[in-house]
Amino acid sequence: MTDHKLPGPSASSNMQQHICSAPESIAALRDAIEIDSSLQELFVNKHVLTIKDFDASLLSQIFRLAASYELGETPGRVLEGKILGSVYFNETREHSFLATASAWKRLGGEMLDFDQYVDEISLQRYMQIEFAEICNSYCDIMAVRTADSESFEMDLDYYTIPVINLGNGEDLHPTLAMSELYTIFKWRPDLLQESAISGDRLRIAISGNPATTRAIRSFLHGLAQFPWAIDRITIVGRNAFPLDEEQKTYLHGAGLHIEYAHELYPTESMMGAVRKVLPDTDVAYFHHPYSANTTRMNLSDAYSSLKADALVLNPQIQNEMATVLLKDSPHNCHCSQLRGALYIRMALFALIFEKAKK
Repeated sequence: MTDHKLPGPSASSNMQQHICSAPESIAALRDAIEIDSSLQELFVNKHVLTIKDFDASLLSQIFRLAASYELGETPGRVLEGKILGSVYFNETREHSFLATASAWKRLGGEMLDFDQYVDEISLQRYMQIEFAEICNSYCDIMAVRTADSESFEMDLDYYTIPVINLGNGEDLHPTLAMSELYTIFKWRPDLLQESAISGDRLRIAISGNPATTRAIRSFLHGLAQFPWAIDRITIVGRNAFPLDEEQKTYLHGAGLHIEYAHELYPTESMMGAVRKVLPDTDVAYFHHPYSANTTRMNLSDAYSSLKADALVLNPQIQNEMATVLLKDSPHNCHCSQLRGALYIRMALFALIFEKAKK
């Protein structure tokens, strides 16, 4: 028989990534959390609206199950016969839709995509209560994105099935925040419990405007569930009021220490402040990887000042410059985030339908 050698996909990516992507890190997170059936029962038939509804113990159960899925240890296809309704009341779908669809289908469920009907729904051919009743009748759960938080909250009153919030205007995006926390705790599972911390607490730098950006707002709310894990958070930017009063009250009340680069370094440019902040940073959260006046050289120089094991988190790679600089870097967590978004959603779906591995 002729010895044929047909090309195929690589068994593993050669792209350099942060250590949190390694199977050993995922397994360490799984092993750090004990299964608690009584906590898992609290998820059954519940909404996922804001990460503030989930304390550290509940989030830990999600992370453990997500790690089990990522390691391939937990069987899928447990939701056969169930239907997920998906509706995006704005034009932005990006990878949030793809992660949600992939998670649902990996668990054996079917999808009902309402997007081709959104224009008709938005033109008020359906009353809110009528559209909700269609969803209640035809679906077992809804994944919803809306353009504003007010309409989202009004519609909730009409749903008799669980609803997953995939972004309500500038307000919240809880599943994104969960995937970002999942990425961090794969690196440092010791931070999950105050009594188990074996290293320094985290110093986090955030670039962007948390007052108007749902990704940052939700990330901060997620960090507030683990205040013992955080040494300080530095918000980099030139916005004089980066936090609104409600955010300040909640985050400071949770015990987070937040400082502002424009107050620490009032005479520095934004890039100058970044250079001063990053050398002591463990987690750099760049919602906007670069500003209009930042060159690739400047950003590369800033990245080079990071600690050797520091994470760089990006809710999404928004430009070629950031992609080039991070795609082959020991700080690269974007690929881990993308995978984490899938497994976090699988864990949530399984828990909501009481199909989690006990």
